Amino acid sequence: MLASMHAMVLRNPGPDADFECTQCPLPEPGPGQVRIRVAASSVNPLDLKLASGQVALLPPNPASCMVMSPASSMPSETMC
Repeated sequence: MLASMHAMVLRNPGPDADFECTQCPLPEPGPGQVRIRVAASSVNPLDLKLASGQVALLPPNPASCMVMSPASSMPSETMC
């Protein structure tokens, strides 16, 4: 199993926002958690605007999502 992962880290938030690609140790999943392998991801324009301070963080708004339980074919609503 791999011991580290690549991560994009925001080193300098603000008008001169600076992202750096770095290696980080793999986090160990806690009880009831799983670790997944991510093959690709992206940074979207809102991420860049938040990092540079062009827009303020939005107030927390919990989203709901559908989760399928292995024991049931019925979706259940949960907080993500």
